Amino acid sequence: MAIKIQGNVVLDYDGASSSITNIAVGAGALSNNSTGTYNTALGYQSLNTISSTNSNVGVGYQAGKSSSGYYNVYIGHQAAANTTTAWWNTTIGYLAGYNNTGASNVLVGSEAGSTGTASQSVFVGRQAGVNGGGGQCVGIGYQAAYTANTGSNFVAVGTAAGYSITSAYYTTLIGTNAGYSMTSAWHNTF
Repeated sequence: MAIKIQGNVVLDYDGASSSITNIAVGAGALSNNSTGTYNTALGYQSLNTISSTNSNVGVGYQAGKSSSGYYNVYIGHQAAANTTTAWWNTTIGYLAGYNNTGASNVLVGSEAGSTGTASQSVFVGRQAGVNGGGGQCVGIGYQAAYTANTGSNFVAVGTAAGYSITSAYYTTLIGTNAGYSMTSAWHNTF
């Protein structure tokens, strides 16, 4: 069923009658849902492929479009749009978490954690942790931990801190460009 005002879809829900307590606003929002419950989709194709998962929020154009995980919050233009199996994530920003498949993450900022596999990590800032992988990592600041794709217990705070690191374990980098050229790090503090 679709409700239109001046040709624009303002409320659309195509899910099966067995799914309850869902809200969908926008063309294609939550349109493949069959048994999922407690989902909220606001925006064109937000949470579009969810069929049986619960407790997700998608706000924005294609937010969480391909998601099949549980307990996620996606806010922003194509936030986590290509993510398929993520669980317990909070993703806010343009293309934030776009293709991220990790769990239990906080990704805030344009393209933050957009192509990573990180779990239990926090990336805050434009392009922070773009390739974020591993687990229990923190990148705060513009392009902090930009290329970090493996490792754990890694902290990079500051513009481009840890920018070139691909593998880091038990390392702390604080300040603008701290550890910028490092490619791997073990038990370092800068």
